[in-house]
Amino acid sequence: MTMVGKKLTSAILTAAMAVMVLLAFGAMKMYAEESPGAKAVEAGTSGIEPGNRIWFGNLDQGNTAGQQETKWRVLETSEDRAMLISEELLDRIQYDTENRDWNESKARDWCLNYYDNWKGSQLEKAAIAKTSKHDGRYQTGVEEIFGEIDITDEHFFLLSAEEADTLFENNADRMAYYSDGKTDYWWLRSDRPDYRSLAAFVWQGGSINNLWKTDSYGARPAFNLDLAQVMLVSSPEGKSVGAIGELTEIGFADSNERKLTLYDAGRHFRISLPEDAELTAAVGYTDWTVAIDYSGAYVGANEYISALLCASDGEALYYGSFIKNSPSGTLDIAIPDGLSNGKYELRLFSEQKNSGHITDYASAIETVELEVGCPEG
Repeated sequence: MTMVGKKLTSAILTAAMAVMVLLAFGAMKMYAEESPGAKAVEAGTSGIEPGNRIWFGNLDQGNTAGQQETKWRVLETSEDRAMLISEELLDRIQYDTENRDWNESKARDWCLNYYDNWKGSQLEKAAIAKTSKHDGRYQTGVEEIFGEIDITDEHFFLLSAEEADTLFENNADRMAYYSDGKTDYWWLRSDRPDYRSLAAFVWQGGSINNLWKTDSYGARPAFNLDLAQVMLVSSPEGKSVGAIGELTEIGFADSNERKLTLYDAGRHFRISLPEDAELTAAVGYTDWTVAIDYSGAYVGANEYISALLCASDGEALYYGSFIKNSPSGTLDIAIPDGLSNGKYELRLFSEQKNSGHITDYASAIETVELEVGCPEG
């Protein structure tokens, strides 16, 4: 092959590779556009996933106007629980004033006091599950072998060396800061069986090591959230989209931050259907309104009758809130046009819907079965 031919072949190959890169980039962009992520409002607990951040309780344990809510990071989930850890360092403490192990330590006392002095809502406090587990011996480095520890019925606790080592992606992922942006070491509950004066901690750079228990470093508590108490998961502004008094299509969350709607057993909301309630419609319907008789609704500031319109598989499609000035009466809900052939659920509940990051509360859900069918003829 001549030199000119080689140059031409090389140019053609370069151009072809450039086209392939552009096509791949276009495909990646298309995939990203077609996979926007989690919904801004999700029924149940599907919106609680490792890596998500959840607002829950107050940062400074107060409950007055202007308090800052606490952000927690989801570390792992199981069928009935999710383990959360504070996003920020919440205090600076000693592991202990002497050299006692976890169950007699000042660090454990701090965790007990954090729960006992909880100034978030009592419904939030009730959703903090008791945790019991056994920590086996664990080695994080060449020399650092941490001993066995048992925790029993504890609401808040510090992570073990093994949990800190395995539930984060890398050192940078383990780094933590105070609310003013300053970083620090943070304590773990594990200690050294061969050197009782040493306990595990996370360096400012995220690696795990051990230091004197009498030193003072960051407190980063963890707890297990009882998922049975969670009714809905939403982005902080996910339920604020759309006008009051109508169902609005649920969009996609624009971040990994979430807030919770917790079950409030003190609410006794009930519904019944008038004899002439229209529960079916033909494809292509317009002006479909479902009348619902209700009782037991709370009235007052931030109180609504809320509704989710869900597909047969439980996916939440539309959400809306309705203001009623009486605890009982009749509510007319306009069903959005354009539903395709199939079965749907209209889920209603009495809800305290709070602004921003503040937790919401709701009654048990009352369900109305709806169906869109093919037109006759």
